[in-house]
Amino acid sequence: MSQDFNYQEASSQCKTMEDITGKDGLVQKIMPSDR
Repeated sequence: MSQDFNYQEASSQCKTMEDITGKDGLVQKIMPSDR
C-alpha cells in the first residue's frame, strides 16, 4: 500500500460496487495485482 493512500478519502469517492471491486476500483488500489 502506498504511503499516500487515503482509505477514507478513496472510499468516500466510491458510489457503486464497481468503484470498489471493479477493474480500476478500490480493491485493486489496495491489493497488489501481480496475477
